[in-house]
Amino acid sequence: MTGKKILLVDDEPMIRDTLAKHLTERGATVEVQGSYEDGLAALKKEMPDAIVLDVMMGGRSGVDLAKEIHKMPPPHPYVMILTNSLNADYIADGIEAGVANFVQKAEHDPAEIVDMIARKLSGTSNL
Repeated sequence: MTGKKILLVDDEPMIRDTLAKHLTERGATVEVQGSYEDGLAALKKEMPDAIVLDVMMGGRSGVDLAKEIHKMPPPHPYVMILTNSLNADYIADGIEAGVANFVQKAEHDPAEIVDMIARKLSGTSNL
């Protein structure tokens, strides 16, 4: 993932720090934000190659942020939503908003999540 820019938006510091560490170790440049608003501000400055969003961030959802991304001019980044439980409504809204993948945090360790992102950015995954 050397040279790839990834925006990580999650309101849980442990998740942010752990994923950022793994992504950086794989050669990505990582920007970390802890809220919907800060994530949106970061996107308006520079569009990353991938964005990893928490499903819920203080009343706003990662799906809401994905919708904002797709209002911006292309190219759009690969969008992954992290969640603790899959909700059919979020999935349907997310697919419509361009979310490529929903990942349950409890079922995947951080290294697996980073592998999913790496495969997608290298073009070796259909996720």
